Amino acid sequence: STDPNLNFRTSNLFIENGAFLRLKNITVGYTLPEAASNTLKLTRARFYLSGQNLLTFTKYSGLNPELGFNNGGGYSQLNVDYAQYPISKTIILGATITF
Repeated sequence: STDPNLNFRTSNLFIENGAFLRLKNITVGYTLPEAASNTLKLTRARFYLSGQNLLTFTKYSGLNPELGFNNGGGYSQLNVDYAQYPISKTIILGATITF
């Protein structure tokens, strides 16, 4: 806004489609049947695999198509990609065992 040549302004030159489909959370679990639990001298046993942000389907060229409000570096614009960090993937393997 203070540049006399008006070089600092929003442009539609780099606008692209930000549509995406993301597998955000999924958990798959298995509880041992009672007969198997009794054989192992357990009351109950459950095993699970959980994942977050595993897949993102998009043609967006940036790191993360899910844009929001960014006020870093003095910029304040909604839905503008200022090279935000990519979303991390998390995989958890666990068990719940009752004796």
